[in-house]
Formats: sequence, C-alpha cells, structure tokens
Amino acid sequence: VISIIDEELYIDGTLLPGITLSRAALIQDLVERKLLGITFHQGVTPEELVAFFPLTSLPPEEIARRGGWRAMLKREGIAHIEVDTHVRKDEAPSPLEEAPARERVKISADIYRKAIESVAQAYEDSRARRRLNIAMVSGVVGTLVTSLVESPDAVRLITELKQRDEYTLSHSVNVAILTLLMGSKIKLPSTLMQRLGLAALLHDIGKASVPEDIINKPEQLSRREWDVMQSHALMGAKILAEQDRMDPLAVVVAAEHHAREDLTGYPKFHAHKQLHAMSKMVAIADTYDALTSDRSYRKALLPDRAMRILIDGRGTHFDPAYLKIFVQLSGMYPVGTILELTNGDLAIVERPNPRDIFRPVVKVIQVDGRIPDKYNMLDLSARLPGGEYPISAVRALDPDSILVNIEEVF
Repeated sequence: VISIIDEELYIDGTLLPGITLSRAALIQDLVERKLLGITFHQGVTPEELVAFFPLTSLPPEEIARRGGWRAMLKREGIAHIEVDTHVRKDEAPSPLEEAPARERVKISADIYRKAIESVAQAYEDSRARRRLNIAMVSGVVGTLVTSLVESPDAVRLITELKQRDEYTLSHSVNVAILTLLMGSKIKLPSTLMQRLGLAALLHDIGKASVPEDIINKPEQLSRREWDVMQSHALMGAKILAEQDRMDPLAVVVAAEHHAREDLTGYPKFHAHKQLHAMSKMVAIADTYDALTSDRSYRKALLPDRAMRILIDGRGTHFDPAYLKIFVQLSGMYPVGTILELTNGDLAIVERPNPRDIFRPVVKVIQVDGRIPDKYNMLDLSARLPGGEYPISAVRALDPDSILVNIEEVF
C-alpha cells in the first residue's frame, strides 16, 4: 500500500520522510491526480502494471474526462490494483498547510521584525499557558516563503540584523530563513515550504519553559541546569502537540532538532529511529546560526569557522546530503563576510559562487588601507589566461575590527 497523507509518503503505513522531500514534485503530481492511495493486491499481473502506470501520468483534466479512476481501471481490466482518491476525515491536512497566494515581496527588515514579533508573541503565550496564535505565525511564514524564493538578500539581512535583537527570538527567525532557503534550493512545493517554515520558526518554542537565568548564564551550565536546557526539545514538542490543528511535522522537528544524525544527541531515541528530513535541515540551520551569533558565554564565530565545524560534523551530527545543500547555498564565506585578500585589500562577500565555495563574488571595500570612492565588484573565481587565480581570499575578519559599516556598504 502506497499512501500520501498530508503530502507525506507512506509505504505499508511506514513514513518515508527522506523520500517525501527528495520526490516532492512526484508526490505533488500524485496529489493533483487524486492518487492518495494505491494498493497492489496479491495476484497483480505484469499486464496490469503495464496498463496502470501510464495512467498515472495523465493530466488531471484527462482523468476527469475519462470518468475518473474507477472507470479507467475497469475499462483497462485492472482488477488487482485499487486507488483511493479521498483523504479520510481524521487525516485531512490542516488549512494552515496551504500557503496563501500572495504578491511576490522582497525580504526586508520590516518582514524580519514582524517575524520576530510573531515569535515573541508565541513565547509570551506559551509562558502564560495560552493557546498560540498559529494563524498569525503561519501568516508570517507565508510571507517569508514568498519573499525568500531564490533571494540572496535573506542571508545578507541576517548578517545586518542578527546583532540587534534578543538572541532567542532572532535565532528562531534566522533558522526559519536559512531552512527555507535550503527548501527553495531543492525546489520544495509551496505547501511543503509552508510546513517547513512553520516547524523551523517554532523549533525552539520549548525554551519558553526554561528559566532566563539558565538561557543567559555566562558561565558553563551545571549538570542540573544542562538537563533543564536539554528538556526544551521535548517540552517544545509537548507545547505544539497541545495546540489545535497544529501540523504534526512541527511537533516532530521540535523534538528531533538536537538528536543528531547518529542519534547521540538529545533526547534519546531508539537505535532504529530515523530522523525526519525536515528535522535534519533545521538542525543544520540551527547550529550554524548559533555558532555565528554572540552568546552570553562566548563571542560569535566567524562564518568560515562555523562552516568548517558543520563540515567536520557530517555523518555524525548532520546529514551529509542536506549539509552539502547548505554549504552550496551560502559557500564557505556566506554573504556579508569580511575577507582579507592576497593583495592586502579588504572585501565583503556579495554572493556565493555555486561552482567554487571558496571563491565568492566580493565587493572591495578597502584598498591600500583606504575606503575607495567606489566599491568595485570582483569575482574570485576568475582566472588569468594561464589558468591561475590572480586574487584569492586569505581569511575572514571580524567586522568589529575594521572601520567599515557593513550596512552602508550594502
């Protein structure tokens, strides 16, 4: 039995989340054709299979013209394959999963701050034991989805604004943005993007139940305090599970985003447990943003150092396939990184180079120790006729160590 429930793929009742994401376009095609369940009964013949599979590629309007699935199967003499075209009432997808049609908008500081406000309200409601306003959060996610598609400005915006807002709140928005960019990279359909964004934005909601003095403690946490901090994953899942019409994927991601690829993280799952693909994506974005943000107990790491830590964790902490997507998305030096070049000039990363993660396109912001009258663009992947690179990146620099205002440059 092949089933599609809430745009997730199940085989004989077993959820296959990795296939759900890697074959999202196929699943979307099946949903459009109302192929929500396909049962292959014992005795099915090769002739029946040969007759059945071409029918699955017919356009929805042609299926309707031919009288629907039952009529087509009868006409073709297919007796051992059964098609389910209806979602059962208890399995009906939430209306929140449908991304509302919106005019395309560009990611902006205003959208970013509205997203932070929605997270702040969700935390406040959770602390007060009130129902979360999921409709409001979902609306913000819809705006993010429509504004982030193929938009390099998103990473740039995080670079500009992340130091200005409370970490816990801005972190949730940053993780949602980075995760949605990964979803856009693999061309997830809008409904899955909406679900992914909602799960990412609320992945840390359990921290609303963790005392502020533990979250903001400048020293190392005690064993007891660390146990309380770790509880936020399951607590977040519990908070979301108690909400009306909450997408179950958000519950799963809240529980799993610290479990790690090899299941050595927290909370502890059974050895046979397979983490959901969306949890794996959120885990990568969550760790990267945490590493590159100022915390109460340490200063933010430079982006290239954070990226190397992620890469070192491939296969153990992070799924290698999704990590590769993330690295390709931002490059070794994400947008906004300040670089020292081999000629002594300073430059800021304008956009990553998908062909070479170490050689982005940059904007030169300091020449011979002086700020130029005009910022020139430079592609570090450009070669001389002999094949060598004239200029390369030496290292990333702390923005606080130079006399250039990043916002003004952008």
